Amino acid sequence: MQKRIVVLAAVALAVLTPVAMTSAGFTDTTHAASRLATASARLDEPPVYFNSASGSGLWITQSGELYLSGDRRAGDGAGGTTSNGSAPTKVAIPNDVRIIDAVGGSTDFHYPIGESWYAALDDRGRVWTWGTAQNAFNGEKGRDSIGRGSLFQGEQYRAGLVVTSDRRVLSGIVRIARTENQILALDADGNLWTWGSIDNIARPDGRNVATPLPIVSNDTCWTPGSGRCTPDSPDTAGKIRWRSVWNGANLGLGVGRNGLIYTWGWDNSNGLSSGQVHTYAPTLNEGANLTLFAAYPELYRTGDGLVYDPKVQTTAQARHRTYVAIVTAMKDKVLPGCDGTLGQLDRVDDTCPVRQAAMFDLAGSFLLQNGALFTWAVNDARNGYAFLGRASTTDSTWSLDPTYRYAPGRVSVAGQQTTFRSYNATLTSVTAITAAGDVYGWGVNNYCQAIGRHLDGSVPCTTGIPAERVLLPTRIAALDDVAVREIRTAACTTWAVTRDDGLYTWGGTQNVAAYDYAWCGRYPSGAQSFSFLNVNDPTAPALVFSRPLAEVATGTVRVK
Repeated sequence: MQKRIVVLAAVALAVLTPVAMTSAGFTDTTHAASRLATASARLDEPPVYFNSASGSGLWITQSGELYLSGDRRAGDGAGGTTSNGSAPTKVAIPNDVRIIDAVGGSTDFHYPIGESWYAALDDRGRVWTWGTAQNAFNGEKGRDSIGRGSLFQGEQYRAGLVVTSDRRVLSGIVRIARTENQILALDADGNLWTWGSIDNIARPDGRNVATPLPIVSNDTCWTPGSGRCTPDSPDTAGKIRWRSVWNGANLGLGVGRNGLIYTWGWDNSNGLSSGQVHTYAPTLNEGANLTLFAAYPELYRTGDGLVYDPKVQTTAQARHRTYVAIVTAMKDKVLPGCDGTLGQLDRVDDTCPVRQAAMFDLAGSFLLQNGALFTWAVNDARNGYAFLGRASTTDSTWSLDPTYRYAPGRVSVAGQQTTFRSYNATLTSVTAITAAGDVYGWGVNNYCQAIGRHLDGSVPCTTGIPAERVLLPTRIAALDDVAVREIRTAACTTWAVTRDDGLYTWGGTQNVAAYDYAWCGRYPSGAQSFSFLNVNDPTAPALVFSRPLAEVATGTVRVK
């Protein structure tokens, strides 16, 4: 296990505050009288793998306790709200429950709105939620995204178990993911349970309606935006069992046990051409699947054994016919390596052709088993192109090739084909580890969140540069000789976990939070967003890890 890391809470606060403090410097509102219960609350892990709540941090201790730091206006998980600058709050989950992972999201990923929600998976396959999200009505604020049905005002602030329409606790879940205000949960049988508010929901009937309790969504369609995908739909592509689902912004992605890629959400497209096609049911993504078929012709074939080869099928019509024939032959099968449901702590899939995926604002991506990383944009709005990480992605050249940005294209480094081991994303940037262990970033970089420094290295990261973007993969500052094992992210912040269990961080620190889907800004009265603590500080007491980095943003720095 990783060594202890420091997490937010000044030493003076530990002395002055009347509430009980854990050994990690956390506020424990649920076990304030139990010294035994709090003694083990050490952060031996980095922050959770992927949390996109606009201004808060999620932390899990070695013993499976969950803490929330930063913005807690939408609920602290312990029954109330807590000021941003106070010590992290222990989420009120029973002592005998061990949390293994957690995710968060926010309405529009926009800190000023103040609506965020959180979901945590325990080791019994149950999902705990709390928070406040959009589509509040009848005093049931936050009910859509937290999957617990009717709630009275105030109940949303306390963690509770997600239930089904017949009031049974949803159980048997092995993987969770999130889009904006929607939660995705896969059970061991490959059923996709989903709930949440409108616009990015994945419903079998294709209706864009709030879904306050979990429903199963295994029905699929051929065409984005076609509406219902139930068996009586003319566009039905049949029922499937799922292998994996992946985190996204306003675009969701899942991989079936048939090895095919499905997408949905407000930012959906066909992966071939320009056009944002709002889609509210899982739908085959033609561009993404053609990329798969080209990479693995030995796996994806028609019933007659034909393969997809764009050099042979030279017209769009011929390519589409081959695509339809391959999908028809594959969709009801189980592809070797894709059987079973990928577990929550499996950050990459080692056997199915799709190794990883991440969906952004108006853009998508996936990593194949062969190390090829592909990205595409949905349209030109906001920052979609900044996520591409490919040559010719500047504004002036986009119009030269109308298909270049809208279909999946391979990310390369300095014009050379590059194989990647894994990657992760904030709301504004991407960080990827190559097979050789080098770490690259790209995307919006106004607070150094993309590459750990400004493009002009003489400008400090505390100085925000609103328009700064890094369009092509660039080495993360100060990591050239560091053996990085894994990348973890929050809305505007990235952490690199090293092979010797060290921890580096860069991006927003104090008072930086996400806004308007894909930007990071400074909110002086708001989010003490993420807890960065420096255990290398010789003045820090041995057992009270309590020194946050005080600057608004930081370049790459080792904090553990």
